[in-house]
Amino acid sequence: MNIYASTRKGKNKAYSEDRIVIDDVILNDDSRMFENISPKMIGISDGVGGNAGGELASQFLCERALSLSEGDIMRNAINLNDSLLRYSSGIKGKEKMAATFSCLLFGESSMLFHIGNTRIYSVQGNYLKQLTKDHTTYNYLKFRGLYEEAEHCNKSELVSCFGGGTNRLFDPESEIINVRKIIMTSDGIHDYVDIDIMEDIVCSEKSSAEKCDDIFNIALDNGSCDDMSIIIVW
Repeated sequence: MNIYASTRKGKNKAYSEDRIVIDDVILNDDSRMFENISPKMIGISDGVGGNAGGELASQFLCERALSLSEGDIMRNAINLNDSLLRYSSGIKGKEKMAATFSCLLFGESSMLFHIGNTRIYSVQGNYLKQLTKDHTTYNYLKFRGLYEEAEHCNKSELVSCFGGGTNRLFDPESEIINVRKIIMTSDGIHDYVDIDIMEDIVCSEKSSAEKCDDIFNIALDNGSCDDMSIIIVW
């Protein structure tokens, strides 16, 4: 398996709240190629900007997330959330730190786990198919048929994430998938780059580093000031 991972601090931000994790390697405002490896886990986490300490939450999740690959993934996700709550309760002013987390786990089968609005796509021919749902107020309202309310809500507001001062995880996703070529992004990318443009770039003959640079530049041109992260797995 080959992996190219790149994450960048948002425009004019003092620090990044995004983290990428490949087993025990955690990337923060950095890029790296991994060639011919057999990872146990590949993940991406985005600290929730509206809650102080998002960068601590995403770092914590990436450091502890390998536990997800052992035993029942949902039970371990609850344990991981409880650990984050205990950690955050000891940091004054950051008790409600929170982060999204999306990952691929590899063992006897390939497993997807997801909570929040980071995304995992599979590359199918010349198209990207989103494998995860965005756990946002916008999607929640649309699912309930409240389209007018959805159009006027805060579209990036989360209804589910790790932390946030609550021990309840809403609708985490877990399923067995067939991994051939996978793209993972944080919302600093997919909120600003149309999927058809991303498809054209991802399916081009350029190197993975060039593809990521092109996508970063388009996101910036379209107004992204958020942290940006991309993982290409093939």
